[in-house]
Amino acid sequence: MQLTFRKIILPLILILQTVYCWRCFYKAQFLDYDDNYGVLIRGFIISILTMIILIILWFKKKQIIKETIIANILWILLGSPLTFIIAIMYYENIFKASLKT
Repeated sequence: MQLTFRKIILPLILILQTVYCWRCFYKAQFLDYDDNYGVLIRGFIISILTMIILIILWFKKKQIIKETIIANILWILLGSPLTFIIAIMYYENIFKASLKT
């Protein structure tokens, strides 16, 4: 039972974080100047916090990370802070809209 619980909760958290952050990035194009950058920063900070949690899990409970390796790899590609830095740099190309300044 606990093994299944572990295999479900961590990937679910990673999926929710990724969807939430991409939603923040998408929503930023419709907001005014200060609000849109605030939403971008909030999404980026949540991604950093998730990365810190994964690093802590890696050092304390490696088995959990190893059991959910596919979810972790997908998170690195879609929801990591590096992904969001790249998304900020290419915001107009990704969302076909510019941020209000």
